[in-house]
Amino acid sequence: MDITKEHVYAALIAAKVLELFDSEKGGSIPDEDFETNENVSHFIHALANLVPSYIYAEITGDAKNLIEFNHLANKLVFQYSKLIEKPMVKAEDESEDQDVKEG
Repeated sequence: MDITKEHVYAALIAAKVLELFDSEKGGSIPDEDFETNENVSHFIHALANLVPSYIYAEITGDAKNLIEFNHLANKLVFQYSKLIEKPMVKAEDESEDQDVKEG
């Protein structure tokens, strides 16, 4: 697999985010914060929606509300998914009509 620029950015960002959990590196998010699903939801929402929207506004000067930013982000997902088309892999016991259920 070729390492793309977005993979490099993702690795750098992930490393910095993971430092937030490492108390030896000055991390400020304790493990206890994730003892409830509500806090996990808050963290994922911040990481997936609020932070990218904020960074986008800082870089471009174009502040968008969360719905507008989500629309922009979905365009990027579609754009990049067309570049890297991968076949869906099914487990041997799955039928084609089986619905995907959230766990």
